Amino acid sequence: VVALHATATVAAGPQQLGLMFTALALSQGVSMTIGSYLADKCSGARKQLVVPAGLTSCVAFGSLAVASSIDHFYLAMALQGFCAGFNLPAQGAFRAEVTPQNLRGQAMSLERQAGSLIGLAGPVSMGLLADLTSCPSTIFFTSTLMVTCHLAYMLRAYSPGVLL
Repeated sequence: VVALHATATVAAGPQQLGLMFTALALSQGVSMTIGSYLADKCSGARKQLVVPAGLTSCVAFGSLAVASSIDHFYLAMALQGFCAGFNLPAQGAFRAEVTPQNLRGQAMSLERQAGSLIGLAGPVSMGLLADLTSCPSTIFFTSTLMVTCHLAYMLRAYSPGVLL
């Protein structure tokens, strides 16, 4: 949907689309190294990594709905990837920290299954929604849904001694 929106909005071709997704992947790869280190070394602070990084990533994705220049697409994709690089390792470390040792294997398996399901159903669902509405409204709706999930996580995830 993002590629279709970029093509329709700024006439992005294969080179621009490739740079957009390269910016996402490279920024995520760089920040994941730092995010993994912080998630490993900062016990109890993992929730503070997950929530701000996740929300910023969601907002960056949502901003694509109003992007009107290729630079906006590049910047939003890079920011989305950069924040996800902090968010993803912190989520995994947080789950491992709060899941009892005897249930970790099952919990990680269920997480992987849910991730695979979302990976398959997400693009199809977004494509169907874009067909019914528009690419910008689909991006905005998806971003709003992701923000809601992060806010629910913030409110529900228990972390001893952490206010956030």
